[in-house]
Amino acid sequence: MLKLLPSFELLASDEWWEVQAQLLLLCASLLNRIAVSSRHGGPDAGEGAEEPASAEEVDCLMAVVSRLFLASGSKNVLQVGLTALVHVLQDYPTLLPVYVSVLLEQPANLRQRLLRLPEDAEGGELGMTRLAYVAGSSSRMYDETCISAVWPHLDVARTLARQLEASQEPRFELEHAQVLLASLLPPEFDERRPGRVALEVFEKVKQYVFAALADPDLHRLGAQIIERFWLSSVEPLSSASMAGSRGPLLQTLRLLHAAPGRAAAEGASLAQLLRGTAGGDSAAAAEVAGILEAFRETYPAEFERSQLGELLR
Repeated sequence: MLKLLPSFELLASDEWWEVQAQLLLLCASLLNRIAVSSRHGGPDAGEGAEEPASAEEVDCLMAVVSRLFLASGSKNVLQVGLTALVHVLQDYPTLLPVYVSVLLEQPANLRQRLLRLPEDAEGGELGMTRLAYVAGSSSRMYDETCISAVWPHLDVARTLARQLEASQEPRFELEHAQVLLASLLPPEFDERRPGRVALEVFEKVKQYVFAALADPDLHRLGAQIIERFWLSSVEPLSSASMAGSRGPLLQTLRLLHAAPGRAAAEGASLAQLLRGTAGGDSAAAAEVAGILEAFRETYPAEFERSQLGELLR
């Protein structure tokens, strides 16, 4: 199959979306096959083993992917690519920036289909579903999977965090919050990659996340994201993220309770987060108590409006 690579480059010029989608599927399958072969192959792979792909062949496949997998491309092609390429992100991390960018640019309904949790999806293992992207019998059916059950979670989170940092935007949008939360599953993180990477992510996104707590469209997602860090089973991550939250959290509390009746729904999400954390282990409860004491001392009027005093009793 790799001998046919020159023809792939010709097919990539075809403007029919299904040709592009099938070519992306083929490239992703070959890249995955090459990665698996390189992990289990080598000079001792045994007689009859497949000859390993050359660096030039891998580069050719990646060039075809780069040509077709662009945020400006057909949304159907990109949806196919998001499902196909998620399986090779760990082996080809250079794909991560464009992968995250494409996912963020997909229409909300298409993005949410890929981020839904397996237990919430129809179709069985990993939320696999088969869909027709256009009406009629001439189009093929395409598989979609829950990409957040497959992708390298912290690599995706770190990529998104770096993109947010580079953009210097004052706030993030709904799609950023959705993708970030999905990249923080499972909530335990990966014990083999201790909280260093996750803490790097937290430091880059915390200003956005705490600002989201005061946003009527984002406050619930913001609270869920913070909870992933604060209640992580990786104790150094939990304690460090809580300690690093004091400054931005105080500012959010001040903003939410600057006037009577301000942001009732948003304040309720934050209060629920604080109650849940205060009811956890003693270290988390002590940290919440310390933050609330600082809030009472620094912004006494806002503290009285917050009705958070019950957590200090």
